[in-house]
Amino acid sequence: MEDPNFDFDAFLAEPRNAVVATNGAHAPILRTLSFSWEENAFWIITGPWAKLVARLRKDPNISLLVDCTDYDSGRLLQVIARGQAEILPYDIERAYRSMARYRGPDVSSWSTSPTNYPALVQEPLPPGLNFIRLKPTVLKGFNYSFSRSPYAIKPAG
Repeated sequence: MEDPNFDFDAFLAEPRNAVVATNGAHAPILRTLSFSWEENAFWIITGPWAKLVARLRKDPNISLLVDCTDYDSGRLLQVIARGQAEILPYDIERAYRSMARYRGPDVSSWSTSPTNYPALVQEPLPPGLNFIRLKPTVLKGFNYSFSRSPYAIKPAG
């Protein structure tokens, strides 16, 4: 059920992936991507390895889903967002914050294969890096947590 008290900032601060949907020629194109949530917006790193920028230049409308499905604890949460994405210049500091939440603060411990993640936060940068920003026009939080779970919405009264 949609949760009017959903804590977007707390949930979206967790290191989760987002499923991002763009409009394709015959059907939606879905990709799982890492993101950061800052300034009430989703921020996604992209570069020449991806077709995301080209797709957004054709049609900037995207949908995004972030979920938590933990059957052991009964925690089942979803955030759904929609809006027009913007292609913005790359920002090394924002990129570091975004990647550190998934990989930890020590850049020297980040993987270099198949993607050289340290190179994405150090000068000189690889060419063609951008940020995609989605400031949602629709943002909904849903809590489907089990009733036995401490995460479940408790009935009023």
